[in-house]
Amino acid sequence: MTAPYGWRYISVERFTPPAFVSPIGLQGASIPVAALLSGTGP
Repeated sequence: MTAPYGWRYISVERFTPPAFVSPIGLQGASIPVAALLSGTGP
């Protein structure tokens, strides 16, 4: 994938429900991807 100013991502991962993700700053947390897509909290 490319960005508007010409830089590129080294890698891209796409997550879909029922996957969970963890924020870099709080790796013990687990957030359902569905909550991020629907706009509702966990």
